[in-house]
Amino acid sequence: MTENIENTENKNSEIAESTPQAEAQALAEQLMSVMDNMEGFLSEETTLLQSGEFSTVAKQTEVKNNIVKQYEALLQEIASKKDVLKSMEDQKLKDKILARADNFSHVIRKNYYALQSASISAKRVTERITKAIQNKVQAEKQATYNAKGILNNGNAAAMTDGAY
Repeated sequence: MTENIENTENKNSEIAESTPQAEAQALAEQLMSVMDNMEGFLSEETTLLQSGEFSTVAKQTEVKNNIVKQYEALLQEIASKKDVLKSMEDQKLKDKILARADNFSHVIRKNYYALQSASISAKRVTERITKAIQNKVQAEKQATYNAKGILNNGNAAAMTDGAY
């Protein structure tokens, strides 16, 4: 994936020296390339999340951040060159971009829901652990006596002991 990031950055410098039509074509192809990279990464991450491999997902955070930064930078460049993209004459390429955008949106939504589900699961596990600890502490603090007046709690002294 890092090779694709470097290739995309090299294309940015090449785009500036071309005609508006060629520039629009290059931007469109670059956008689809970045979308492919991001889509592949998100699909892999979604699979890892669904299989409960959270530590692997956490290790890939930096790679994800780099891909997102690249995508954002490209979107900013595209936004600054709206007039160039409007001049694009290749209708097949326009249709291809729109189709890719729909698929890309679906992958992003699926990843979002997987992340949300993982977050909810982690929260539930944390709540269960906290509740179990609270119950244990409460049970240890609770003094109960048997019929002879001796504390049932093994950590506390009986009332007949010299401590009282």
